[in-house]
Amino acid sequence: MIIDIHGHYTTAPDQLAAYRGAQLARLADSAASAPSFAEPTDDALRESVADHQLAVLRARGGDMMLFSPKASGMEHHVTDQPTANAWARVSNDLVHRVTTLFPAHFAPVCQLPQTPGGPLAPVVAELRRCVGERGFVGANLNPDPSGGHWDGPPLGDPYWYPLYEALCELDVPAMVHVSTSLNPHFHTLGAHYLNADTAVFTQLLSERPLHPLPPPAPRPAARRRRRPLPLGPLPGARRTARQARPRDAARQRLLRHLRLPPARHRPAHTCAARAQRALRLRDARRGTRRGPRDGRRLGRHRALPRPAPDSPPTTSPSSRSTTRDASTPGSTRSCAPRDG
Repeated sequence: MIIDIHGHYTTAPDQLAAYRGAQLARLADSAASAPSFAEPTDDALRESVADHQLAVLRARGGDMMLFSPKASGMEHHVTDQPTANAWARVSNDLVHRVTTLFPAHFAPVCQLPQTPGGPLAPVVAELRRCVGERGFVGANLNPDPSGGHWDGPPLGDPYWYPLYEALCELDVPAMVHVSTSLNPHFHTLGAHYLNADTAVFTQLLSERPLHPLPPPAPRPAARRRRRPLPLGPLPGARRTARQARPRDAARQRLLRHLRLPPARHRPAHTCAARAQRALRLRDARRGTRRGPRDGRRLGRHRALPRPAPDSPPTTSPSSRSTTRDASTPGSTRSCAPRDG
């Protein structure tokens, strides 16, 4: 089974955006009443994902997608806690409805009602509601609820321990994911999203997180085509006199909790996988080395295929020669002979 672990409901019906607009308008006018959410129909929900997330999942050869609310729409920078609670609840319930309509293709992941420096009790309560009552399989954790200013406690701070303990108790993972950036120096997608992963990883390595938490429970090894790789001890890491031994032990404990997703994706069709050819980017940038017409002199990055012992040698200039990329074992590339 091929599972896309990072999917968002970016095509929600207009009722969700209208509800969010009414929420923000109420914050500007304290005399206004709390807005109500107009539930879209099941047909509207089917249409919102049929030609988008579901179509992309099928085109890429995937089987299941972990489906969560729109990340940039979480907007944790809004400081009003009741507004954050209602917004997360409506967004999560809408995602849950989509997953019930397509249970074979979508698994729900919840949005947490975080606020900048706010209490974690509402966050833990929403996590328990989604996992215990709705069957959610994970949560999105925003390391910077301020929206690009990074003025809150880092993820290694004990401030986050109640949430970590709930995640361990419920046995569900959290995906670190920021939301909209309010900092004019950090574009939401081009800078804030990309820098957040590196910033958080550095936070976890420089702090001493997870030391009071129980180690992850051992799971039976399941046969999967591609699976996340656990981060073990860092090979070749040099210890200096400035590094304390307790911190090294905390780092190794942290690495046992982290997982890296696979970097390659399955092609849409098996025939497409067989037809794929290896590509070296520097070929197009620097050009390939020219040789005689029969192709006997090749560049350093190519290797001549060895013919079978019983097969006669082929010297026809018009025949296509298949070369093997030396840097990518098992990959082949077909190239036509040059004319001059």
